[in-house]
Amino acid sequence: MGGLLNTFPTVGAQTLRALARYPDRIAFSWPGGSLSYSGATDMIGRFQNILMNLGAQPGTRVALLTANRAETWCVGVAAQLSRFGISWLHPLGSLDDQIDQIEDCGAEILVIDANNFLQRGGELATRAQGLRHVFTLGRAGYGIDLLTAAESGGTATARDFANADDIAVLNYTGGTTGKSKGALRYHREVAGFANAILADFEIPDTPRYLTVAPISHVAGTKVLPALIRGGTVHMLKGFDPEAVLHTIEREKINFTLFVPTMVYVLLDHPAMARTDLSSLIWYCTARRRCHRAGWLKASNGSARCSRSSMARPNATRSRCYARPITIQNSRSCSCRAVFRSPPATSGFSTMTTTRSPPAIPAKSACGRHT
Repeated sequence: MGGLLNTFPTVGAQTLRALARYPDRIAFSWPGGSLSYSGATDMIGRFQNILMNLGAQPGTRVALLTANRAETWCVGVAAQLSRFGISWLHPLGSLDDQIDQIEDCGAEILVIDANNFLQRGGELATRAQGLRHVFTLGRAGYGIDLLTAAESGGTATARDFANADDIAVLNYTGGTTGKSKGALRYHREVAGFANAILADFEIPDTPRYLTVAPISHVAGTKVLPALIRGGTVHMLKGFDPEAVLHTIEREKINFTLFVPTMVYVLLDHPAMARTDLSSLIWYCTARRRCHRAGWLKASNGSARCSRSSMARPNATRSRCYARPITIQNSRSCSCRAVFRSPPATSGFSTMTTTRSPPAIPAKSACGRHT
């Protein structure tokens, strides 16, 4: 009994609990459609029914290639509930890299977003070794259309068969020091992600989370925390700066994730000055930090940011990738920072942007932010 009380639930159980709390709310929204919490639960159950009837053994690997889609996220949850391990293929990865990942993780099931990766999916289905089942989301000339099969298969109640010690996810490294390597993550570890994010990132009470970066990677780690809070995940399939700004204004987005190059493009975009960003409270960067988004809303062209709870008082430098800023310490200190130019080897010269490299704070007027 003591072990049960001190063990995280599986990530699948965590997800089903979150979806059950707010059945009538909108869980996912995208241009032209939406899916409620109860609708997501129903979809997961239908997908799980199909996967469980394949005769695959516990521990079977499922590889997924997709743009940001609610349906694919539901497939991933259904697979984890069924004691399968999932591995997200990078949507911008090369064919050879994606084949290597499929074969290295031993995937027997491949799921393809046919609306966005029709041709690449066909190449993977033909060339990757070890695949036994290929599913598509949407019609294709290969595989089985999972959406059609789910519709014809009828409803089914989603159930969690996984154990805390089962592999939930195989994440692959970026390959910057060689070939990408798979990192095994068990349910007991993945289930802790949402709790850690909710504890540290100060996500709004009712999140309206915009996914621009791929949910197959770091942007996806914020989806479950947003649902646990009863929020809505707004999905865009790629980074279109005008669409991003329009969505933030129209949907009153209060939380999102950008990589630094996206921030640069948004700051330089002509629609920035005429877009109402007053709803946006937090944005996260790929460096696992969250920032207050006040600087995005500055109308005079000078960027501002506020140090978040992720930037601890003993941090050596600000992580804001904008123009020289006013640093506002969350513990009541407010001062003007003094900046120095970045070193020539900083790597910013390789970025595709018209903006000058961001200055790096050397020290502040009060001496506390050195």
